[in-house]
Amino acid sequence: MLFRFGFVSNAMSLWDASPAKTLTYARYTKLPVEERKEALLSVTKANIINTLRTIHYVIGHGIPLYRFSSSIVPLAAHPDVLWDFVTPF
Repeated sequence: MLFRFGFVSNAMSLWDASPAKTLTYARYTKLPVEERKEALLSVTKANIINTLRTIHYVIGHGIPLYRFSSSIVPLAAHPDVLWDFVTPF
């Protein structure tokens, strides 16, 4: 039997590298309408950059297993927030 050890989304050895920074719906609705999309884009971009940093860490340390965070794209499945998060990235 083969066991593979890894970790779930956060590498504690990387500084400020959480791939699951969030933008709650409550905070989203309090933002001015013209700033909402920019907030979604900036949080998603930070999460993707941190995920890539973690992937480089995983490869560099020979860790064979890594589970991505399910929160990379904030409010992606929220029915009141319809936004195209694929095209910009």
